Amino acid sequence: MAEQKNNSGRRIYIVAGIVFAFILLVSLIQFIVIYTMQSNSYNKAETEQKAVSEIKENLIAVNRDVLKVIAGIGDAQSTIKDIEISFENIDKYMAVYEETDYHTERELVRYKEAKDYILALRTRLAEYQHGFSSISAEEAKTIYTQEINIFQQSAIDKFDAAIEINEKYIAEQKEKGMMFFRIVIGIMTGLLILGEIGIAVAGIISERNKAEILRKQKQAESASKKFKRSQEKMEGIAYTNILTGLKNRYALEKDIGERLQNEPFNIALFDLDNFRSINDIYGYDFGDEYLVQIAEKLKNNFSEYADIYNITGNEFCIVFKPEISDSQCIKIVKNIFTAMGMAYSIGNIGIQLSVSGSIYHYLPGDCPNLNTVLIRMDNVIRGIKSNGGNSILTVNGMQ
Repeated sequence: MAEQKNNSGRRIYIVAGIVFAFILLVSLIQFIVIYTMQSNSYNKAETEQKAVSEIKENLIAVNRDVLKVIAGIGDAQSTIKDIEISFENIDKYMAVYEETDYHTERELVRYKEAKDYILALRTRLAEYQHGFSSISAEEAKTIYTQEINIFQQSAIDKFDAAIEINEKYIAEQKEKGMMFFRIVIGIMTGLLILGEIGIAVAGIISERNKAEILRKQKQAESASKKFKRSQEKMEGIAYTNILTGLKNRYALEKDIGERLQNEPFNIALFDLDNFRSINDIYGYDFGDEYLVQIAEKLKNNFSEYADIYNITGNEFCIVFKPEISDSQCIKIVKNIFTAMGMAYSIGNIGIQLSVSGSIYHYLPGDCPNLNTVLIRMDNVIRGIKSNGGNSILTVNGMQ
């Protein structure tokens, strides 16, 4: 009779162990599926942001070329051809943007408004491009100020608004994902504890089950270690640029988010000039290898002074460590500027691009969020690029 009770008790705990294992497996699978979906969404969002960045660069190029035509600088026909090429690039990257399905309704409204402004700009330029030479400089200036420049700047503003909405949405989704992650960890931890209790009780019921209990304990420990390694690996993927191995935009936001209101720090932003020409001439694989070599140079030579991030394709952000003084920061920034502008050899082809950069001596409370910090620094870089690039300027009064 006692033996029957023992056997019955063992069967109950065996069934309970199987149920716990099944729930753990289902929870883990759900977490992996949701995490994979979120990672894909983040990749789509990065593609979308890169496309908008390219559209804005081409809009700036159009604006610059229109001013050249109005001012009579260079060959007008060649400049008009450049404007047409810029609009072809804009069409290409708008198609890339529209192919991604990671849009909110508010974001699409801003994007469609920007697209309408581009259409209006294109229509006006088609009407005036062959007529600027026949009108007075004052009339050309009026047309540019009251129509062309307004359409161009309005399109850029709408694209910025769309990206800001997209980034806010990504942050919300990311927070939801982390909340789900914490819930799953809590559930799995609770189930593991219950499983351990069940194993202990099964051991008390029968001495003959000690060997089995030990085996299950080892399995549970192994599963816990594997899960921890998987967790660390997934977190690493989420905060790493897959191409260059440097930390990405999400890691930057995670690292300095709380510092924005509490402490000063030095931050620099670098953008390769005319990087698009590398991809256009040699292909994207060639351009990727170029970025990898630059990333390795920065990591090997400057990581002891700062944290280095690859926040977009050809844009690198440098956050200096607190012990680096302002004067040291300036010297290091110049060295980084020189390193990025060096010639790099890829497949026996030497490539050398100039660099535009901005430096920001950030003070607590200057900006409400990271996006505002980067917009200020990007604005400085855009100004540099509009004057030919290959320079560094400060965002504030840092000397």
